[in-house]
Amino acid sequence: MLAQLALILFCLEGGHAAPLDDYSASSDNAPSVDRAGTAPAQAGLLELLRQLELLRNQLTSLNGRLEVQSHEVQLLREQQKKMYADLDSRLATLEKLAATLRSTNAQGNLSQPSTSENVNPEQTTTPQLPATSQDQGSASTQSPPLPSQQQIANAPEQPANVLNEFQMYSAAKDLFDRGQYEEAIAAFQKFIVTFPQSSNAAAAQYWIGNAYYALKHYDEAIKAQQTLIDQYPKHPKVPDAWLNIASSLIAQGKIQEAKSTIRRIIAEYPLSEASEAALSRLRTLP
Repeated sequence: MLAQLALILFCLEGGHAAPLDDYSASSDNAPSVDRAGTAPAQAGLLELLRQLELLRNQLTSLNGRLEVQSHEVQLLREQQKKMYADLDSRLATLEKLAATLRSTNAQGNLSQPSTSENVNPEQTTTPQLPATSQDQGSASTQSPPLPSQQQIANAPEQPANVLNEFQMYSAAKDLFDRGQYEEAIAAFQKFIVTFPQSSNAAAAQYWIGNAYYALKHYDEAIKAQQTLIDQYPKHPKVPDAWLNIASSLIAQGKIQEAKSTIRRIIAEYPLSEASEAALSRLRTLP
């Protein structure tokens, strides 16, 4: 779609160029007509660039939401594996406990003296009284303590803040998607402070810059994206951060700086999506 829009813009520029060449051959007032017609054309191009940037932000937003959902699914799978492993461990502990109890009971039966040997024949017919509850209680007190309770007490707890991390990031991203940019900036900043080592910290910094851009606070947008570039130089969002900086420079009318930034994206990140978008944007700049 970007390529088609770039082609339309190229045709629009060509459409203005042909009449000017004709008038330059027949009239001395051609340069003034050229200047008068170029200003509205450039204004229209800048508006189209802004619309393209908004469309690209929406696409990036959808991709970011997909990344978050994929990460959450992976997290849930890992937690499910840990739960199954913990359940297996507890079952194995119970099986060991049952085996220990059976072994203890068997040893107790073997240690009792046999009544069939060294007794008078008259005593063989005497019925034996069953063991009382007091005797059974004394035997049970000699059994070892339950290991399952100790293992449960010493079992490692799963981190409770993992889900809170992704819930906080998702909530901030939802604010951005709904156009509540000021609230989204505050939420992403809080997320970075709370979880500075999170894998989504760089993405949160990127969305802060985009939110500032949407609010037309271009200086803040540039600073936010520069923070991302400085702190996470190897992150996949770095080319997009440079492109957002270029868009902010264009909106400020700093065309030459924007061109330098765009050429840097093309040179350093030639295989990125940001490079393709930067090349299309470079062709539309005056």
